Amino acid sequence: MKTYCLIFRMNILDEKARVSEEQMDEYMTQWNGWLDSISRRGINIAGGSHFSNEGVVIRSSDKIENSPYVHEHNSLAGFIMVEVRDLAEAIDIAKECPILNGQNTSVEIRKTDSPG
Repeated sequence: MKTYCLIFRMNILDEKARVSEEQMDEYMTQWNGWLDSISRRGINIAGGSHFSNEGVVIRSSDKIENSPYVHEHNSLAGFIMVEVRDLAEAIDIAKECPILNGQNTSVEIRKTDSPG
């Protein structure tokens, strides 16, 4: 088995892109259903987290930016780690992620090195 990190990106800074409380409830229902479907397949999920919209970036020049890193209006929104057979299985899981129902969103998949 291999461990992959699924990294979720979305527009976290634009007020127009923010969702209402009702929409967030609906999205969380979809999100939890997606996570449950992964677990039902016997796939281990670990390290999941949702990031706040606040952050600081420290550059190698010691320059500090009082905002999360944003590229093309997207920033990290969270991640999960999945333990699967191969990249193809990680892709299949990521393609079902409800975050992809939004506009200007993405899921990046990165293989991680297992400790030891």
